[in-house]
Amino acid sequence: MSPLVFLAIPVAVFVIGSTVLWLGSRWRQGSDFSLQRVPDDLRTVAPMLRDQRQTGWQSGVDDRSVRS
Repeated sequence: MSPLVFLAIPVAVFVIGSTVLWLGSRWRQGSDFSLQRVPDDLRTVAPMLRDQRQTGWQSGVDDRSVRS
């Protein structure tokens, strides 16, 4: 078998898989599970993550007494 066939197989799988994923995302845009709902979800999650980061365990980066 030609070495080009071994190169063509992964390329064909990539093209077919990418096309299927792209068509699936276009088909799903009309349903309730769309990318337009992401900002609403982020508005509820972002303050919680900010609060967790502010109250989290201090890493001691500002502590200059520790030698490295």
